[in-house]
Amino acid sequence: MDDIAQKIVDAGEAGLWTGVERNLLSQLKQDPADKGSFHKLGLVYRQSGQLTKAAEIYARLSALDGEDGFADVLWKICSGNSGKDAREFGLIEPARFVVRRDFLSTDARDALLRLFEVKYPEMEELEVTLAHKNSDAEFKLDRSIRNQFGVYCKSDLEEIIQADVMKLFPAFCDALNVQPFLPGRHDLRLDYTPDGGFGKMHQDVGFGARLSYLYYFNRQPKKFRGGDLLFFDQNRDTGQPLPHQFTRICHEDNLLLVFPPQYYHQVTRVAALEPPLEAADSRLSVCGFIHPKEV
Repeated sequence: MDDIAQKIVDAGEAGLWTGVERNLLSQLKQDPADKGSFHKLGLVYRQSGQLTKAAEIYARLSALDGEDGFADVLWKICSGNSGKDAREFGLIEPARFVVRRDFLSTDARDALLRLFEVKYPEMEELEVTLAHKNSDAEFKLDRSIRNQFGVYCKSDLEEIIQADVMKLFPAFCDALNVQPFLPGRHDLRLDYTPDGGFGKMHQDVGFGARLSYLYYFNRQPKKFRGGDLLFFDQNRDTGQPLPHQFTRICHEDNLLLVFPPQYYHQVTRVAALEPPLEAADSRLSVCGFIHPKEV
């Protein structure tokens, strides 16, 4: 199946978004009450990762139409508060997430860079979920779906990042409308995505976790583009994703991204600015899964 989302991203980076944005702004100048053009422009900003601009558009839409719950929730999600208190909306549900920039101290971030160099020889190609049932997952290697590497190293990572995440755990659950739970097992994996690497659309189900998070970091200056995360809108009745409607979180150094695991997401293709791209200069991340305590 063609990857619609990646094609949209590639077209946008080739300049398509600029032309579409210009046309939509022109239409709105002629008709400032054109709700259809507002929605299209908001989607362009979401797909291009311009969340501040997207929030401004959805705020204007929400003010223009007090019954537009979809605009209201996207205004709040793109503004950074996850849309918890948004008005009721219809059939299409956007993914909810919380972003925290400049999350770790400089010392902690540098410790992760050093840890990557130590753990790099142990990293293996990551498998994809083949099936899942009652939190038991089956995995296999499939490079057409995923091209990433990682290693589980909880004892090393918990000293650097886990405590900082768990300090905000109650706030994350509240913001994301996740029913409060007593945290138990906490899985931590150190990953990298090489030049040409990607991860196609998936959910973080099959692990039994109630909350997922990603922490992004990279050497400076940044030597790649791409590696962004796309969160897909989904049909509330069927739970199926809409591959042409998504919010893009651009990869940034020292950024934490927290979300419920049921939302569909994918990693866009990484491309070296000047090949070859060394592993230590690639897209680096910590992937965390917080499970409920077993009783």
